[in-house]
Amino acid sequence: MKIRTLFPYLALLIAFLIGFNLGTLELPSWSLKKDKPTTATSDLTETHTTETRSIDGGIGFSVPLPANPTFENTTPMNTVQMDWVLLEDTRVEKAANARFAKQNVFVVNQTDPVVLSNLNLTAENLPHGGGIKSVFALGQREFAYVVFVRDGCATGAIIDLETFKEEIRFPCLPSLDLIDLNSTGGAVLPLETDQVLLTTGTPTSAKEGDLIRNLAQDPTSPWGKVLRLSFEETGDLSYEIYASGIRNSQGILKIEDAIYAVEHGPRGGDEINRIRPNANYGWPKQSFGAHYHLDAIGKAAPDQSTLPLYSFVPSIAPSYINTCPTLMVESYAPYRCLAISSFVGGSIYFVILTSDDRVVVSERLRFDHRIRKFNFDGNTLVAVTDFEGVILGELSPY
Repeated sequence: MKIRTLFPYLALLIAFLIGFNLGTLELPSWSLKKDKPTTATSDLTETHTTETRSIDGGIGFSVPLPANPTFENTTPMNTVQMDWVLLEDTRVEKAANARFAKQNVFVVNQTDPVVLSNLNLTAENLPHGGGIKSVFALGQREFAYVVFVRDGCATGAIIDLETFKEEIRFPCLPSLDLIDLNSTGGAVLPLETDQVLLTTGTPTSAKEGDLIRNLAQDPTSPWGKVLRLSFEETGDLSYEIYASGIRNSQGILKIEDAIYAVEHGPRGGDEINRIRPNANYGWPKQSFGAHYHLDAIGKAAPDQSTLPLYSFVPSIAPSYINTCPTLMVESYAPYRCLAISSFVGGSIYFVILTSDDRVVVSERLRFDHRIRKFNFDGNTLVAVTDFEGVILGELSPY
């Protein structure tokens, strides 16, 4: 047989082998739309793994972190300094969720198009800061806390992110004219495999109507509360009030057996609170701030209510709370260290507590960027800003 007559057979053999390889080849992970998890927790911040835990269905996006960054800024503190760089990323807006890993941070914006389109929500449904306030895992399922206006009702709902079914719908807020959906909380803390704490708020505008803010003291309303979410025996998701008197808490943290939360005050009076079951934190009857129109608010704690551990006057707009970097923990041992980020202050504050929760020291690490979520891994910082990107930094001694 001449070689020329073998060409068709050789072509068929090559095509078969190529088709076999393509059919059995696994694409590398970097070519996939979303990173796949290795291990994860059900908190807003993931444990540090090689990859972040993503959410099925195209929700969110991953921001890569360089292994050897070039730091462009240095911020001095008392005995340490932070070298850092802002990694600009136009995809980052207001983060409802940030999950941190060594190689990347996975972000879900408050206006994630996949979630909103599946809920048939448009800009008209999201006035005054409406949108996704948090994303969290409960059991083996992912949920979102979303606030919106529909058919003349300003409300919030817990959404299953696989089916986009409303698992819980909160009652309508009493006045559309007074709402500010920026102030609807959204902090999440896992308690057990099948329980999480979720904060809500009393979302009043600068007009400050009593109709809304008084819901924080209404034992029948979920607004202005710390809620405990869990599954019933039927498999349905339900909630109960864990603590009340909350104005707008966007960060909550558990250290050992203690739960701490940060809370936005009105004009001044941002708070650090130790959260306990059935406790009442006073809003709107007590605050060390004032109303926006400068009317006074009571300073003494009402009966059966709890004063904050500390109040910031003027406001720093506390956005998140997390554990401190290793150097700060070691520097202030044996005392407890809380790290608190801020919008107005553009900073992270390190607050030192005694064993009986007395605040003795506060140090400020300034960036002049609005920080919404952050995490320290050892002394390495990753912080998600509003509309600018991600800060990557390293804390070191002088």
